[in-house]
Amino acid sequence: MLSSLPMDRQLQERSGFARLSRRRRPLRHLASTFTCASLLLSAAVSVSLACRKQRSEPEQRGFVGAQHTDFSGRQLTRSLRGVSSSVVEAPPTISLKTPISLKAIAIAEETSEVTNQFWTWHGYRIRYQVAGPADGRPMLLLHGALASADHWRGNVNEVAETSGCRVYAIDLLGYGLSDKPDPASTEPLYLDPTWSRKPTSVGPPNFYNVATWSAQLADFLVDVAGVGPKRGSPALLVANSFGAIVSLQLAVDRPDLVRAAMLLDPSLRLPHVKKQQWFERPFVPALQWVLKKTELGEHAYNLLAKSTTISSIMGMIYPQRPERVDEDLVNKILTPGLLPGASKVFIDFISYSYGPLVEDLLPQLGRANGRAPVWIMWGELDPWEPASEGERLYAGEPAVERFQILPGLGHCPMDEAPDVVNPLMVEFANAHSASLGDSKQEQ
Repeated sequence: MLSSLPMDRQLQERSGFARLSRRRRPLRHLASTFTCASLLLSAAVSVSLACRKQRSEPEQRGFVGAQHTDFSGRQLTRSLRGVSSSVVEAPPTISLKTPISLKAIAIAEETSEVTNQFWTWHGYRIRYQVAGPADGRPMLLLHGALASADHWRGNVNEVAETSGCRVYAIDLLGYGLSDKPDPASTEPLYLDPTWSRKPTSVGPPNFYNVATWSAQLADFLVDVAGVGPKRGSPALLVANSFGAIVSLQLAVDRPDLVRAAMLLDPSLRLPHVKKQQWFERPFVPALQWVLKKTELGEHAYNLLAKSTTISSIMGMIYPQRPERVDEDLVNKILTPGLLPGASKVFIDFISYSYGPLVEDLLPQLGRANGRAPVWIMWGELDPWEPASEGERLYAGEPAVERFQILPGLGHCPMDEAPDVVNPLMVEFANAHSASLGDSKQEQ
């Protein structure tokens, strides 16, 4: 296993990511547990206090201009590029109690280099992008929570051209331009096997869960990418943040479909029930219930779904190259976030504090188990998932053949610095070009 971790003391002190002592870890756990929920509640309180004033004033938020027609058949109203450029700050009349209503969002069947397509899965429309030769080895790129296939805007074309792979970037169900079933009124397609073992179970199981998304990716690789026994070569997976957990689950569930996995800043899931401190456990389910069952969650989401807020949040996790947080990126995040159902998907996700962890899945992978090996790349200055904690937890796992810190980068290095990550993705593809049984020399 290769490991590369800068040990410059000044860098560690400046970034604030030096290792914490065991005595101070509970504080980090507590802060991580409530980061997202506290932001939501704070915003909701602000909304409530200013509600009377805001009723008489139009709320400024992004919207998709001239996109209020039904999408049917092959009729397209505007290209995806046009949709992105039409997302602007404007004052449509929107009640805080009524989510924005967009009947449809136009897509492009083909841009200059990347093809945008839809695939139907369990009756739901799933958006994906594809580039590269039709006979290339499949490489599937998977976004993190609240992102989409568009987060790989700087990777799909170049990696496809340089590696010769057939590169796919997909929107998970509920994200991007994929359909967003209402989690409160829709039976889960797949039940997360860990739900029944939750220490404190509140309400029905989450519709959006790792088991569902793993099944989605497996069917996509078979139906669209042509992977499977006596068919195409097993796929390479490259995933960021929470998408890393879904990719590992897929590699465990369907080892016949996955050749190897490369993880970029995988989610530590610090709010997970296994990682909560004893004093957090009674409060977390109650907070989740409030967000899901009252108007607080919806109000907070409406306040947060603004370009200025998104720009500020993304700026935190692009520490080395904040200029990459441009209008294009903000629009690509905001546009899907304004579609009907997006707020409910978000609230359902932040209430999902069970399910698998990276440390649960890695021991089941690796060549010794006849399954996919794993590479992990981590932004040194990731403020959400500390690189030092990732190294402590994962670098020594037998399945992890390479653990590398990316100096100066944050939580989404593939978009912050494509020029750094793309060559690593190509190297990853070249290193795993042979079949699993014939590639012991790759180690």
